[in-house]
Amino acid sequence: STNVFVCSDRPTVIYSSNKKLVFANVNLKEAKHICSLNTEEYRDCLALTSDTAISFGTIDEIQKLHIRTVPLGEAPQRIAYQEASGTFGVVTQRIDIMDRNGIKPYRESVTT
Repeated sequence: STNVFVCSDRPTVIYSSNKKLVFANVNLKEAKHICSLNTEEYRDCLALTSDTAISFGTIDEIQKLHIRTVPLGEAPQRIAYQEASGTFGVVTQRIDIMDRNGIKPYRESVTT
C-alpha cells in the first residue's frame, strides 16, 4: 500500500482503504522521516524516525496507528532489511565531544 506522511504541527499518515482516503494521526512528539515496510515479520508497517529514536507502527482496522519506539540516543540515518535473516539494520550518527581527557559521547546511546 502507498502511504503519504504529512509533516506539520499534527503529523498524519494518509492512505487509501476501500477506495476511500483515510487520515491517521501520528501520536509522536517528533517524527522527521518515514518509510513503509512490508515484510513477513512487519506486514504493512511504517518506520518513523526522530533525532534519537526509530519507531515502528501499523494502522489497524479502526484506523488507529500503533507505535513501538526503539530509543537509540543517536540520529537514525538509514534503515535496511535483510530478507534472508529477517533482520533490520539501522545506520545512526552520534555526536562526540573532544576534551582534555579524550573523546566522550555527547549523550548515552546504543553504541556507548
